[in-house]
This record gives sequence, C-alpha cells and structure tokens, in this order.
Amino acid sequence: MHHNGVLLLLDVRTEEGGLGAIRASLSNENVTKVFREALLNVKELHFLRISHVRREACDQILLAMDLDGEQLEGWIRISESIRKCGLGKILQIPENKNCLEQVFERRIQPSATFRAMRGLTRRELEGRIQRLEEFQRFFRSRQGWCDGAEAHRVWISMLKPMAELFALAHQSVTGRPASVVRSILAIPAVLRLIRSHGQSVSVDSALAITRSLDRFPEYRLINRLFRNPPTNGTPLRSAARQAKWRNAPALHDESLFSQNPLTLFSPIRVNAGAVERLQATLGIIDLYSRKIAPTGRLLDIQTIHSAYWCIVDGGRYLLFASNYDGGWDGYIDEFGDMIGSGLDAIWGSDPIYPVSGSADVRALKQYLAQRECETLFYFSAYSRRTLAHITHPYGLLRIS
Repeated sequence: MHHNGVLLLLDVRTEEGGLGAIRASLSNENVTKVFREALLNVKELHFLRISHVRREACDQILLAMDLDGEQLEGWIRISESIRKCGLGKILQIPENKNCLEQVFERRIQPSATFRAMRGLTRRELEGRIQRLEEFQRFFRSRQGWCDGAEAHRVWISMLKPMAELFALAHQSVTGRPASVVRSILAIPAVLRLIRSHGQSVSVDSALAITRSLDRFPEYRLINRLFRNPPTNGTPLRSAARQAKWRNAPALHDESLFSQNPLTLFSPIRVNAGAVERLQATLGIIDLYSRKIAPTGRLLDIQTIHSAYWCIVDGGRYLLFASNYDGGWDGYIDEFGDMIGSGLDAIWGSDPIYPVSGSADVRALKQYLAQRECETLFYFSAYSRRTLAHITHPYGLLRIS
C-alpha cells in the first residue's frame, strides 16, 4: 500500500461569500473541532491542509492531502467530512459521487515527491508510536521489572518494541552500504531520466544540486570528476540544531512535536530552457526520493514528513507543499544549510529569487515569506511525534 499526495486547486466562489466566508468558517472553533474529529476517523489520512493561493486573475484554495492506498476512496471519505462540518458548499465540494470523481480527476500531478515514511501506512505508524510509548512508560515506571509473573508479562509485551529498536539500530549502522546498493539499482531509472530530458540538461541539473553535498563521499566524488566547485562545507548550524533535538529533556513536550505546513506558489521565469531545466531538476529529486533516499530522511534532514513539487498552468508556476517538524525558521535554516544548491536549482527560475541564492539566508527567508501561501486549516494524524522519534533508535531509548 502506497502513501500518496492528492492536491486540488479549487476556485473561490464569490456568490458564496468568497475567501472571507471560507476564512470565517475555518476560524470558528466549533467548526474546526467537528472537522478534526471527522478527519481522525479517515484512517487513510496522514495530513490535510487548506491554503489560500493568491493568483493574478483570481484567488484559489489548495486542498492538499496525504493518503494511503486508493486515493479516490480516501478523497470521497474526506469530502464527506468536509460536508459534515458545513464546509461543503463554501469549498464547492459536490455531493454526487460522479461529480466528486470529476473533481478528483482534476488533481495536480506532482513533478517530484518525497515521503519520509513511504513504506508505512497511517495505521502502521500509529502502531509504531503506540509501541514506542509503551516502551517509554515501562522504563519510566521502574515497576514490574523483577516481580515474578508480572515481570514476565511486561517483558513479553516489550519484545516487539525491543525488536523494532534493534531493527532500527541495524538500519542506522548499515545505512551507507544500503544507500550505495540503492544507487546502483537506480541506474536504469537514471538512464530513463537522461533519455527523457536530454544528457546535457540532466547532467547540468544534477551538478547544480550536488554543489552543496560535498560532505557526502559519493557526491564529493561526482563533484571532483566533473570539476563541480562545492558551495559550502560542513553545515554547522544544522549539526547544532540536531544536537539540541537529541538533548531535549522530555519526549512529551508539545513544543517538540508540533508539525507545520509550508505552501509556496511562485512564477517560473519565461526564458529559453527554464522550464526544461526545472523539470529535469525535479525529475532528479523524484528519482532520488523514490529509489535512493533512506526511510525517514531526505539526505541528512530528518524533519520533513512529505513534500510535493508541482509545475502548473503549463509551466508558468511552481507549487510546493510540505509537512515538517518544528518551526518555520529552523526548517528554512536546515534546508538552506544542508541543500542550499538544491533550493537555488529549484527556485532560481523565479524572477525575484535572491541574486546570491541560498547563501544569503536573510534574503532567502524574505523571498520565501513573500511566496508563502496562507494556511487556513491544517490537520496532522500524529502531531505529537516527530520523524526523529518515530524512526531513529534514540527515539525509543529516551527515558525521562
């Protein structure tokens, strides 16, 4: 079963009160409470956002969902939840199943997708989180460790979480060799990508991304072979930030488990080859995400649950939607610090992208804030757990 993204751009109907009516409904606590409770019962749903996309001609609403399995069935259940809380008419969600299928057929196809836990359904993730919490409660209580039959029962119940712990530890030890094997197995997909976009554009796009990845031996080798000058050295800010996360005192602290959406809508510069280069860049990102990236992280960034890049309106605009852990500033710092050249390769086609690129962090943040879309509603099925605590061995060993 696959975890997929469904992105729909819906026109705002002025006769129903327009954007003001949508904003008023989604700021009503009673409405959003009913909506969240209904969404919790959609067991295929990981994340959902409703964002305002500012367009030159009209305003639109982005409805973005991360779903397991059959997307159409999940969309129909979500539409029922939307109507249940009284938002169906405002968001133009039809009641007829055939009309719902027509709306679904107009969904945006992402040019690149990253899903950290692409092999796990929401039910499996919730099961993992439940076992993690049982494991922590057991060690915090210090009870039943040596109490005869009770100790035997508790230890038996802990076998599955402990087995999962050792499996995760094994993955962390064998991560590099496994990455090399995945890279070799991805060679046929690489050749198909080159045939699709052309050798020159594909190679140039790949080298534009690897400039800030010199800290990885395989990408450092590529940079040396192609005389591709690296843009920066070891990312210090991100290392300090990761250490701060590891040393955080309490797993149940809500400030550590908040998840947030980021939605960007930016124009693509109209010049020769801009769209082709962007398509090749996104093709490389998609190939890496599907074939090479290890479970739980994008390169060494372990705060992104999912991300979608979509070229829309015939190559005129780029839509980006991601779900991430922590705050906005830390997220942008980590992206700029770890894969700054990738940001430059993706958003460099925007006419107002900073001239110095991601190297100027302040200018980068100002640019992203300008292109960011307002989020009117956000839902996460497991908002109190970060990726680091779900996937990394130390997440199971944290005892307060």
